[in-house]
Amino acid sequence: MTMERRDKLGLALLPLLALAACTPGAPPLDAAAALPNGPRTPIFVTAARQKVEVKQALAAAGFRLVDELADDALLLRATIGIDQGEQACGTMNNVRLQLRRQGDNVAEVVGKGWTGSCQPNVLEELSRKLWRHLFAQTPQ
Repeated sequence: MTMERRDKLGLALLPLLALAACTPGAPPLDAAAALPNGPRTPIFVTAARQKVEVKQALAAAGFRLVDELADDALLLRATIGIDQGEQACGTMNNVRLQLRRQGDNVAEVVGKGWTGSCQPNVLEELSRKLWRHLFAQTPQ
């Protein structure tokens, strides 16, 4: 392929790339539609790090957790970033809790703070924040 032909191909693809970059992502699903059983909706948790601590924080916030991903369960993906500080009680991390239903985003909360047994604890704070976002909304 000649250089001139590659340049023309690149110029032809440029508007498509610009359109894709400017197209907004899919909006989150409506929480009421995604959680037909409300707070009784089963949640399956996946986390590469601190899964036990994540599950404890979610359970304390009121979520119903399950050990297997069934058809009626939602997936909660907990992402805990690299350690940015350390104390005897735990580590400082960026944390993202992302609730998904069949590949679609239902809700997401992010924060930075101490994990482990440290207080205040970002896992506990984000779990409560996610609960409030899903279930403590006033009707509109």
